[in-house]
Amino acid sequence: SNTEILAAETSLAITTVPPNELANQVAELPLEERILKIQEYFNTLTFTNESAFRKYLSVVIESSTDEFKRGARRTKALNLTLKNEPFSKTQKTKLANLLTIFMGLEPIIVAKDVCGLDNKASQELLAWGIQLFLKGYLAQEKE
Repeated sequence: SNTEILAAETSLAITTVPPNELANQVAELPLEERILKIQEYFNTLTFTNESAFRKYLSVVIESSTDEFKRGARRTKALNLTLKNEPFSKTQKTKLANLLTIFMGLEPIIVAKDVCGLDNKASQELLAWGIQLFLKGYLAQEKE
């Protein structure tokens, strides 16, 4: 194991709410609100700890360890919040994976570094992206 990766991961893990706890916190909300709250949580966490997340990502990328996998907390939280939805198992997996793309460090890097947005504009854009996606997906499911 890479001690630099473990040290970076540990410093972030102690500030992160576990996926099951996060899913429980939003469990009573309608589906779109649950997903947006999870996104808001992970994006706010990223903005608050951005330099630590960037350092962690750079350590992971620079590592030659092909078998190391990052925590996947976003996807786990989304899988838990989709658990009781009337979608097939395949749809739930695809939804959780796709929705993960709208939250966390990676889309924030694109929004800030590539698009030149500030934190607020980045947060708004990524929330809008999820809203548009869900609107289209849920309308298609009704057909």
